[in-house]
Amino acid sequence: MDFSIAESTLKDTGPVTISILVNDNPLDTLHYDTPGQRHFQKPVPESFLRAKTVNHVTMEIDKPWVSKDDGAVLGYILTRAGFTE
Repeated sequence: MDFSIAESTLKDTGPVTISILVNDNPLDTLHYDTPGQRHFQKPVPESFLRAKTVNHVTMEIDKPWVSKDDGAVLGYILTRAGFTE
């Protein structure tokens, strides 16, 4: 998965933590204190996956940025995500 942390939001939120879950199972926790493009790749344990149904991957950021002007909520910019065998 490729994603970015924006400098404009990180300067207000400070360091952020992103939790990655597969079907509600914690896969990894990532900590960032600098902005920029990121790449994440990790094998998913077979026990996390469900055969013949939809599998859900969730990225949760601990401190989303909230606009003081219009209440818009921003966290990270997801550029690409996928699975390979």
